[in-house]
Amino acid sequence: MKRNAELSEQFTESLRMTPLGEPLVFNFRGAPTPVEVKYTFTGGWVVTQILHPGVPLEIVKGKDGHLLQVDITLLPYDGMKATE
Repeated sequence: MKRNAELSEQFTESLRMTPLGEPLVFNFRGAPTPVEVKYTFTGGWVVTQILHPGVPLEIVKGKDGHLLQVDITLLPYDGMKATE
C-alpha cells in the first residue's frame, strides 16, 4: 500500500477551488485499482473509504476548518480471480 502524494495534492487543490455546498467528483484514470481515501477531521475523527476500480470519489464541500487532511492511497490489485 503506497500513499500517492500527487493525487492527494490534486484532490486537495480541487476541493479548495470548489464552492461551499457544491459537489466535487474526482475520477481516477489509468490501470484499474482500488483506492483508499482517508479523511482526517478536527476532534480526532478519521474516516476511511475504499473505492472499487472505476468508482469516482464524490464529496460535497463544507465549511473550512473541519477537514484537516485527505490521504489517497492506490492499493495493490491483481485483477479478478476464480475461487475454488
